[in-house]
Amino acid sequence: MGYHAWKGDIHLDLWLCHLKYGPAVRYCPNYVSFNTNIYGMGSNAWKHRQFELLSPRAQNLVTLHDKKIHAQRRRLIGRSFTDTYIKTFEDKILDHINSFCEGINLLPQQQHSGRWKSAIKISDWCSYLIFDINTDFIFGSSSSLLKSNKYRYVLQDIKEASTRNAVLAYLPSLAIGGLHRRLFPEAVKGTRSFWNFIKSAITNHSKSDKFIL
Repeated sequence: MGYHAWKGDIHLDLWLCHLKYGPAVRYCPNYVSFNTNIYGMGSNAWKHRQFELLSPRAQNLVTLHDKKIHAQRRRLIGRSFTDTYIKTFEDKILDHINSFCEGINLLPQQQHSGRWKSAIKISDWCSYLIFDINTDFIFGSSSSLLKSNKYRYVLQDIKEASTRNAVLAYLPSLAIGGLHRRLFPEAVKGTRSFWNFIKSAITNHSKSDKFIL
């Protein structure tokens, strides 16, 4: 389980298990996987406390296991996801999409000779697009990954941190004695770097209505 989480293909392995064994799979000792949502509103299933390991200092909607606190947090955040508010953000999303199209179009390419253009890793550019939209939505200004490589390192930080979190979610015993820090030193550095980026973004946003990183 931890192995597939480390590889990053646990979702595929679980999917194959459900195809073979059905909607409920005992994936490992003390762990049962369901291919339907069991944590929805009104359900009688509670998240396990091991989710807290993913974000021990500041719980979020994913890691909160207390339903009452989760509902309060959901109502608070939900105001930003109403249809009315989302529609007001439409123009900004379109601006980012246009920047995305312009960015991949301006990459080094062959002159008009009828040949294929140079290959690009489109997944990276899609990540830049989503990250720019998210930072604009959350902090009021884009991180400009589509136009500059200044903050692109943050995506690698997130990837490193996510790998450790994925393993911890299925092997919480690695948190005993801080063993996970020794096994994933790059994740520790990435997490610290990402939080510094977030703190800087929050500080800048609190100082100005026009938050520019």
